[in-house]
Amino acid sequence: MTDLESPLFYLVTVWIDIESADEWRQWMRTVHLPDVVDTGCFEEAWMCRQADDDREDRLAFRMIYLARSRAHFERYEAEFAASLQADHTTRYADKFDATRSVCDVIETFKN
Repeated sequence: MTDLESPLFYLVTVWIDIESADEWRQWMRTVHLPDVVDTGCFEEAWMCRQADDDREDRLAFRMIYLARSRAHFERYEAEFAASLQADHTTRYADKFDATRSVCDVIETFKN
C-alpha cells in the first residue's frame, strides 16, 4: 500500500476558554464534527478531553479524524477545510487556540 492509499489521522487540538467550553462542546458534537464527517473524507471522528494539556484559562480537547487515505484528506483540505475552519473561527473568535497535524498510519495492531 502506498502513502496515498494508507489511512491517516488528522489531529486537531483546541484550547477553548473555560466560560465557552460547554457551549463549544455542544456545538462541536451537534454541528461541526458531523459536518466534517459528512464530507465523506473521514471514516469517523473522536472528540477527546485532554486535561493534562489545560492552560490557566482554557480547556484542552483533541479531535481525531480517521481519513481513508491521503487522497481523501487532500480532498478535505481542498474542498471543505477552509469553510469549516472559518465557521469555527468566526463563532469562537478570540476564545480559542488550535493546532493541527497529520499522522500517516504505518501499521495497525489488533487484539
